[in-house]
Order: sequence, then structure tokens, then C-alpha cells
Amino acid sequence: LGYILQKKGDQKGALQAFKTAIGIDKHHAYTYILRAVSHYKIGEYSLALHDIDKAISIDGKVPTYYILKSQLLIEMDKLKDALKYIKIASKMGDCGCEEIDFAITALRRKLVDRAYRKKYKGDLAGYEKDKEEAKSLRKLLRKATDRSKTKYYKKIDELKCKS
Repeated sequence: LGYILQKKGDQKGALQAFKTAIGIDKHHAYTYILRAVSHYKIGEYSLALHDIDKAISIDGKVPTYYILKSQLLIEMDKLKDALKYIKIASKMGDCGCEEIDFAITALRRKLVDRAYRKKYKGDLAGYEKDKEEAKSLRKLLRKATDRSKTKYYKKIDELKCKS
């Protein structure tokens, strides 16, 4: 029921349905993920993050949960933490390159946006730093098509986000 309400755009109704479902079974990780999505859609990022953490504590072997967490952290402008969870997901065998690429692209876009905001405010040192980090992520994405998964994931692990 929660999923149907969520798809129809009734996030408050979906949240209530997920709350009921969790009351019945507190150990179903995917219900927490679905509830996190509803929290995210109404701007309750800290509650969404809490639900993703709960899902990971129940079933920490699902790389998509880490990607979702990274995307939420990017939205919250916690880029260093986001990169940490992208790295965790990339080390798991079941995560597709497309999910990783999407998360890295989102991180890169956030860095570019932040760089230009800093430039506009006159923080040229911060602008250059963020711009260089965004370039390194862009290079990684370009090289990913020429590399095997193992080399690609190794390169992700070598990345450092200083933000």
C-alpha cells in the first residue's frame, strides 16, 4: 500500500503505511528504503538518512543502499561522506557501473555548482579547488569506458574528495 501511495504522489499517506509495515516487521530493509524515498521527496533529509542507515544495518550487503546514501549526502552537500559511500558500493560485486557513474556524475555536478558559487562570492581559491576535483571526477568517468570493472573500481578507491 505504501508503495502505491508513494507512486501516486501521496508521500504522507505512504509514510503512514510504511510506519505500519515497519511496526509489523522491523527487519525488512527495503521498507526502510521506501520510507526513506518518501522522506526525501518531502525534503526530510535527516529522516531519510536515518532510514537508509537502518536499512544498511539490517542488510549491509546491498550496494544500491550505499549509492542511495551517497546521493542523499550529495544533496545535503556532504561531498566527502558521499564519496566514502560511493567507494563502499564500488567494492561490492553486485553494483553496476551505471549506478556508480550516476553517483559520481551527481557528485561532480555538485562540485561544479559549488565552485561557481564560490567564484561568484570571490573565493577564488575555493573555486579552483572544487574545479580541480570536478575535473578529476570527469576524467574518471571518461576513462571508465576504456577500463575493466576492476581497474575502474580501483581508480574510484584512489579518489580523494577534500570537501
